[in-house]
Amino acid sequence: MHKPRFFLLLLCLILWGQPLFARADDLSLSCDHNDHNARSVLKKSPHGAWRRSEHLLVVAWHNGEQEFRDKPVRDDSTGSVRFAYCEYSALAHLHLIRKQDDDLVSGVLLDDETGHMLPGGENVIVAPDLHQYMAERQPDGLDGVQLLVFRNDGSLVWQGVSGIADPGQKEWSAYLEDWHWNADNKLQASLICASDINRNKPHRIPVTLDNKDGTYQWWPKVACQRSRS
Repeated sequence: MHKPRFFLLLLCLILWGQPLFARADDLSLSCDHNDHNARSVLKKSPHGAWRRSEHLLVVAWHNGEQEFRDKPVRDDSTGSVRFAYCEYSALAHLHLIRKQDDDLVSGVLLDDETGHMLPGGENVIVAPDLHQYMAERQPDGLDGVQLLVFRNDGSLVWQGVSGIADPGQKEWSAYLEDWHWNADNKLQASLICASDINRNKPHRIPVTLDNKDGTYQWWPKVACQRSRS
């Protein structure tokens, strides 16, 4: 590319307020906060977020406000729901709101441009092309986390967990961690065999979630030895 054209493109991107290169941190949203009601957390919302009352969270978006009403526990009954503001991604134009009920910690995404709400998780990572995102949820009693991939309209593409079990087995033969989107907008993770998990430096194998033969699976296939109890 000729230098004048390159600098002209760079100038246009700066004037339009669009980053030339998107960082992974700009597309990651997390609810890993100690105090979700702290002012420092609520100030992360570009248009404001506040509690109108003890059990009513209000999040302002580009052209309005969205209410998130808690359902408190009464007389030791089940069915409670609690919302809390987490983070905002300026690049994806999404707010993340934590949602906790009796047996699941998840989240809700609020589109700042449209006001639409989308399914989310306690942690969310948006793909570089903004067409998909991965949500992480924590069901009660699950040894690990639930992973879900959605299209940007909220429709579900795939769901699984942070582990892999051999056919016919309940125990996981491998664990997944450090999931992220690659430059080709495919979800990747590091696989660690269960038999290797207790070593000081366990061997990590890069795997990619891919749709082959109509089914999403982690590739390449890794044959792990069954851990000895």
